[in-house]
Amino acid sequence: MGELVAAVLPPAPTPLAAVGAAVIDRTPVALEQFAIRVLGSADKPVLAAVLALVVALLGAVAGLLARRSLPAGTAVVALLALLGTAAALTRPTATALSPLPTLAGALAGAAALVVLTRRAVRPGPGWGRAGAGRRAVL
Repeated sequence: MGELVAAVLPPAPTPLAAVGAAVIDRTPVALEQFAIRVLGSADKPVLAAVLALVVALLGAVAGLLARRSLPAGTAVVALLALLGTAAALTRPTATALSPLPTLAGALAGAAALVVLTRRAVRPGPGWGRAGAGRRAVL
């Protein structure tokens, strides 16, 4: 959702682009030069892939936490939103619209987390026997 909102609001950076730029700005020069030497012109695509993987893993963590405590799962989403918003607002070209893509993505993520957590199922008594049903987690 955040990427879609960024496409509609051209001056606003995509959430991954804002975080990627913030990571690059805070990376020690020696490490940045090492990455460029090893990866060449693929350094930015690799960074984007790593960031996407980290976000996906944190999303999985949020989902696992939400199975036990919905507030804990949504707290992970809120933390991601906070980091993305801070990254967007610290860009040199930041405007009042800059955090909107990240916030839209966070709202969509939180809503999906709530809906999917409430629909999740786990094995109940008699699971695996013929005719056994499922029961809702929440």
